[in-house]
Amino acid sequence: MNHFLTKIFEIYNQSKSKIEFPWNWDEIENTYEQEPELFENIFKRSSLSRYDFQEELLANSLWIALNVTDSYLKRSQCYYCGSIFKLTDYFSGAVHIDHFNPISKTGQHLAGNIVPTCKDCNLLKSNLSDEDFLIIFRMPEKFFSNRYIKSREMKKEKLKDFSAIIFQRLVSGEEYRQAFNITIYDQRRHQDDLKASYRMKWLNN
Repeated sequence: MNHFLTKIFEIYNQSKSKIEFPWNWDEIENTYEQEPELFENIFKRSSLSRYDFQEELLANSLWIALNVTDSYLKRSQCYYCGSIFKLTDYFSGAVHIDHFNPISKTGQHLAGNIVPTCKDCNLLKSNLSDEDFLIIFRMPEKFFSNRYIKSREMKKEKLKDFSAIIFQRLVSGEEYRQAFNITIYDQRRHQDDLKASYRMKWLNN
């Protein structure tokens, strides 16, 4: 067992009575061994001093590293737009680790609030909240009459399109299907098509 594995093994043992990890140690070790450099990179990024406010920071950083590495192994893509990631993207800065609910609002530095995103989506999303995106999707004129007043129309249009691709996370499946007038059988394909159209229009991929 190398130095890093020894370190996270100690973190796991010391924290498992306080945090209910969704994996046992064998599963953690197996995930690490498949992509050790990525796992270590995400752990270090997640445990930076700027996150010291978070209780059990090291344990939560271990959980975040597990989630992100596991998502790379299963389906390596931007959570929002679906852009495909290469392994090198995680080290070059092309992949951002985004807090879905911004820390500047009420978000926490926890695995359940973190998703891997492309740089473009993360910078566009900025610190906008769930409520902001619901307003953009449902009543864009109301939102843009108070915010982004001086922004170019192109950015406003891009935000409206972006709000549509994350709408499914913000509401129930039934509300999503009603909003787009689709059936439950069409929902997954509809989400994939929305993301593909967004990438084609705004990211040229």
